[in-house]
Amino acid sequence: MEAHYDQLNRKLDNLQTECSKRKIHQNHNQQQSFYPGTVNLTSITFTKEEQELLDIGMQHSVQQLIEAYWTHPILKTEHAIRLLDPKFQDAYCLMATKN
Repeated sequence: MEAHYDQLNRKLDNLQTECSKRKIHQNHNQQQSFYPGTVNLTSITFTKEEQELLDIGMQHSVQQLIEAYWTHPILKTEHAIRLLDPKFQDAYCLMATKN
């Protein structure tokens, strides 16, 4: 009976050492560094933010509606309408509002 328990203890010790080796191997894999997602073959230099965005991949959507993108064209449109003849200002203002 004692031989049976000795055999079970050896099996348990082997399993524990294998498990600890796997953890060391997994930690080693986590520290590996991989190549970047994009390789720049042009003479254009990208900023860090642009490079990170390119590394995300082609499926990533970059469309974000920012208020600053809309205010500048709106101000230019209003200024252009004010330079028109007063008879036409209302019509163009209405068309600009619809667009």
